[in-house]
Amino acid sequence: MYLVIHENLTLRDAYFQVKRARRIISPNIGFWRQMISYEKEKNGGESSVELVTGKSIVPDVYLDGIEENKFMTKL
Repeated sequence: MYLVIHENLTLRDAYFQVKRARRIISPNIGFWRQMISYEKEKNGGESSVELVTGKSIVPDVYLDGIEENKFMTKL
């Protein structure tokens, strides 16, 4: 949240910046909800990250990593 509040990054950009520095990060869904709520409050209802549903609820930034194969390693 520091990057969003003090460096004026979007939540999406802040997530990927931290992810590049520390690949293991994975904020839980409750924390994502709080961060998205804060960003919406700050930006008049807009957020750079959305929660998506499937088998479970995940932030769409997790899908970006899968689609672009940036952060996934094959077993």
